[in-house]
Amino acid sequence: MLDFAKENKIKVYALVTNISFEKEPAHQFLHDSKAQEKAIAALIKLCEDNQHDGLQIDFENINIKDKAQLTAFYEAVAAALHQKNLVVSFAVV
Repeated sequence: MLDFAKENKIKVYALVTNISFEKEPAHQFLHDSKAQEKAIAALIKLCEDNQHDGLQIDFENINIKDKAQLTAFYEAVAAALHQKNLVVSFAVV
């Protein structure tokens, strides 16, 4: 599938979600800078290893109190991916 996409100049993006869209694990992740750094490094590696053009983040059911942390995480992901010439998008419900 990836070969077909590449041969036909079709962009491929990984989809990244919060597990089962559960609030508490997402809350813990958004308040853990070390976990976020590790996740960002893993996402870059995923894109590079699989020749993805970038990724889409689809975090759902986030507590409104975590909106600043979600935005900060997205900004960090975007900055890191852009340094590698990768695309990032964010699904908004």
